[in-house]
Amino acid sequence: MNQSIRVAHLWLALFLLPGLGLATPFAYIPNSGSNNVSVIDTATVTVVATVGVGEPTTGVVVNAAGTRVYVANSMHVLVIDTATNNVVATVPVGINSSGITGVAVTPAGTRVYVANSWSQNVSVIDTASNTVVATIPVGFNSEPVGVAVDPTGTRVYVANQNAFNVSVIDAATNTVVATANIGLDLPSPRGIAVNPAGTRVCVANGAVIDTATNTVVATVPVSGYGIAVNPAGTRV
Repeated sequence: MNQSIRVAHLWLALFLLPGLGLATPFAYIPNSGSNNVSVIDTATVTVVATVGVGEPTTGVVVNAAGTRVYVANSMHVLVIDTATNNVVATVPVGINSSGITGVAVTPAGTRVYVANSWSQNVSVIDTASNTVVATIPVGFNSEPVGVAVDPTGTRVYVANQNAFNVSVIDAATNTVVATANIGLDLPSPRGIAVNPAGTRVCVANGAVIDTATNTVVATVPVSGYGIAVNPAGTRV
């Protein structure tokens, strides 16, 4: 993965963390160049800890309880205990794990989904055992980058930048049940987010997908990696 993509995923993490600030007073920022994660106290806006992860980081997500941080780096997903800021588990994922990009956790915190860009699949991690319990292919040469879970935890949406589409995964069966085609007239889909109502999927290339039909219902002239929806669902 080139340096520009690594930097882009640093900004993705920065954009996604403010919504998580409702559950925890800390923000967790992956520093790709220095192979660590900065822990920021959001009340004082100061770095209060630095957690070494050993490899370049490409994504980070915090569970809703604020007790665990999942960091995707060039070889594994590392699990950080927020009480101690220590790495408590290391989970290898993907056939070619150096292509790890996006990472997302279910609202209940029981599953973590990891987009393995170079493996063309998504790993499913059971957070109780910190092991991979399923691997979901999303298409040949699809290069999955972004991943997001809907508010009910029943659907997972994966942005495939080479295939110009979004895979819809049924979390109960770990299978792709639909594909939303983005179209070649928009930039490659990378960052992805679901609104709080679960009715719209917003992609950082400007596509807005209706989750009832899995079709693009609107486009906005933007292009980027990071994307987030505010808690009210009124702004992206």
